Amino acid sequence: MAKSSISPWTKLWNLLKLEKRDILHVLYYAIFAGIISLTLPLGIQAIINLIQGAEVSTSWILLTCLVTLGVAFNGALQVLQLDLVENIQEKVFTRASFEFIYRFPKMRVRELENYYPPELSNRFFDVLTLQKGLQKLLLDFPAAVIQIIFGLLLLSFYHPFFIAFAILLIVLIYIIFKFSLSKALETSILESKKKYHIAFWIQQVAANFRTFKIFPDEYEQNKNNTLVKKYLEERQSHFGTVKNQYKQMVVFKVIVTLGLLLIGGLLVINQQMNIGQFVAAEIIIVLVINSVEKIGLSLETIYDVVTAVEKISEVTSKKLDRKTGVHENDVQLFPIKIENLHIEESVIPDLVVNEGDLINIVGAEIVVNDFFHYLSGMKKTKKGRIFFNREEIANINLDNYRNKIALLLNTDSIFEGTIWENLTLSNPNMSSDRVYQMLEDFNILDHINKLPDSLNTYIFSGNKKIGAKTAKKICLIRALLKDPKFLMIEKGYILSENDQKALMKHIKIDKTCVFLADDAHQLNEFEPLYIKQK
Repeated sequence: MAKSSISPWTKLWNLLKLEKRDILHVLYYAIFAGIISLTLPLGIQAIINLIQGAEVSTSWILLTCLVTLGVAFNGALQVLQLDLVENIQEKVFTRASFEFIYRFPKMRVRELENYYPPELSNRFFDVLTLQKGLQKLLLDFPAAVIQIIFGLLLLSFYHPFFIAFAILLIVLIYIIFKFSLSKALETSILESKKKYHIAFWIQQVAANFRTFKIFPDEYEQNKNNTLVKKYLEERQSHFGTVKNQYKQMVVFKVIVTLGLLLIGGLLVINQQMNIGQFVAAEIIIVLVINSVEKIGLSLETIYDVVTAVEKISEVTSKKLDRKTGVHENDVQLFPIKIENLHIEESVIPDLVVNEGDLINIVGAEIVVNDFFHYLSGMKKTKKGRIFFNREEIANINLDNYRNKIALLLNTDSIFEGTIWENLTLSNPNMSSDRVYQMLEDFNILDHINKLPDSLNTYIFSGNKKIGAKTAKKICLIRALLKDPKFLMIEKGYILSENDQKALMKHIKIDKTCVFLADDAHQLNEFEPLYIKQK
């Protein structure tokens, strides 16, 4: 798949723009806090000048109170910032969860061809990394930058030498990040990819634990060892880049300390600064140095945040199914017409399908699977055309169309929830009598009633509590309860003659058109459709 042309930094910026209002408030508070923090050295400078007279004065008491109030107000601003950042973190998490839930069912199938969707969903865990990193990105980093800027500005008022020194420091910071920022981000993304490879392998071993239980553990251990080695290589590469940046920040801090102390000391010796100003300048220097150190320690967190946004975009950048089309409010399905449809090395015979038609497709499973994907609009036909009531499938509104159809593939399974939720998706209008009737018709009602909580029994995907055959029948009943006008069923769902009778009973009531892939001799009421080889 083509690499995204949008840089990770742009993606982060686009994410932050969604919280523009709260972030601006955080920055405003940071600016106010930065200004107020400078009252500490200025206040101490004035206090030192006052107490040199060795007398208690009203001015001294007033200044002491003002400096103390400044510290308290600064703390109050930080608490407000924490509230805002917490609000941003909660909104980011909530928005991401709903976006993932919305996108996965609506992603184009071709977008997922080179991915394993459950593994791709693991990108959601990067939302947690993003949440934690936002606190440093929005609190510590801006506060440090503002303190450095305001500190150097304040120092420049003491003497013009400090102005030149401040410009030199800004140039040094630019050089440090100019030549290492992109490399650090690149190594961080590579490290994250290797981390997900390990997580996916662990997921695979866990999903197939019975297979690995009866074989020696050399294979899974050796593969994990290989993956971990690759991860550690990328991790060390990233750490090396971050460490070099931190070393440069240490050198920067040393230059700041040495330069400011020398300049301040010389100015005092030459009587261009008094002792109070020198002490105030030293406090500002300490604040600037601490801020530089804070930026250095925040670097890895910032890279983690940008990397998290990049990994999340692997889901959010996937193209979704088309939402537009003719017949926005209603899609007429019949007659369905198929013309010259080619799938790989096979050809689907031209045919016209009407309401209530029953067709048994005979052909290779992979071809049938693709055929159903084309009929459901999940894939675009490469050669051939499909019409619904004279309108080509490429032009119809897919959401409205899919509301009228049901598709059962071999990969479909139950999801975590109660049996009732699996059958009805908690549809409030669903009749319980109808559900019980279908369960009885497909011979699984007695089995379900023997479970501890009957239809309210909580089940998991792959859970053995209900059995594989029962799980398949639950999926089939779920499709029938939707009252589809057009139903597609892959091989493996009609397991007995009774299943066929139950299916026929319910599709005849609604005149449902059915495409079924199964052995032709079992389906007397279905017209066979033989897929031809080229």
